[in-house]
Amino acid sequence: MEREERVGQASSDEDSDLQALIEAHRRVAHSDGLFDRFLECIALAEKLKKRLGELPDRRIAELLDVVVCDSLQAFSPEIVICEEAAARLFRSPAGSFTEQDRQNGNKE
Repeated sequence: MEREERVGQASSDEDSDLQALIEAHRRVAHSDGLFDRFLECIALAEKLKKRLGELPDRRIAELLDVVVCDSLQAFSPEIVICEEAAARLFRSPAGSFTEQDRQNGNKE
């Protein structure tokens, strides 16, 4: 299954809210004004941590795979670590594919 397809499995409202938060954090992290950027990044990081804390292992694995791993350099040790962390989360009881996923055509 393609990475983008897995991310699309989350509810559209949940996904769009999370993506908006991630994009806002990226935008602020690259903005001018060191002090304002610092304060805004701290506030957005706290919101993102809270939101991520509410997600199941499977969704965190999807985000690691799509958002984090895709932004890393190929063949780097960081990508190996990221991919292993995502794979481990997918194997956890909360990250495993359900019977409904299998019926809907999703593959492990």
